[in-house]
Amino acid sequence: MNKGFSVPQPRCSKKGQSFVELALLFPAFLLLVLGVVDLGYVLYLSSFANRLSREGANLAARVLGRDQLTQVIDVLDDIAKPTLAPSARRKIIVSRLKAKVIGNEVKAEIEDRRESGAATDLPSRFGQVGGLLDDATMRSKFNGEILRNEEEVIVVEVLYKQKAITPLRFLWFGGAFGEDIRLYSVATFFLVARASPFAPL
Repeated sequence: MNKGFSVPQPRCSKKGQSFVELALLFPAFLLLVLGVVDLGYVLYLSSFANRLSREGANLAARVLGRDQLTQVIDVLDDIAKPTLAPSARRKIIVSRLKAKVIGNEVKAEIEDRRESGAATDLPSRFGQVGGLLDDATMRSKFNGEILRNEEEVIVVEVLYKQKAITPLRFLWFGGAFGEDIRLYSVATFFLVARASPFAPL
């Protein structure tokens, strides 16, 4: 009686298949995790810059002398050093603007400014010292407010360049590959108390 030959069946290894799947998916998973960490750190830095600019405007508004503006910028720089390091990637700018009547229009002149940080490619968005802001520019910079004659305002700008650790920055921030994420925060403090629009008549 001819029993014939049994053809051996190939043995599939589930363990080997799992390793191959892991090897294919692990880089994408790691990239996603690092992208979330990157986003979280940038949001933390943005929140820190916002708090720093607000506290800086509050502090500068209480210190009215020109010499004290240098002390204010030194205090803000000391606060920023541990978080917004190194100095070559940050700039903190404290400006004092004063409204003046020029012709028939009230314009804000940048009278004084102090800066810290070594980032030369992060300029102030308010222009140079001695520059004038017209009515439309004032409204866009001060949330619809304009300065009245002889009124003063303190402006604190915090600028920082953060390098992304993953290319997923394009999903959240856009820009070209290898570009820094630029963070910007500004706070203004009017030196003259204004009546609240919600105050009773």
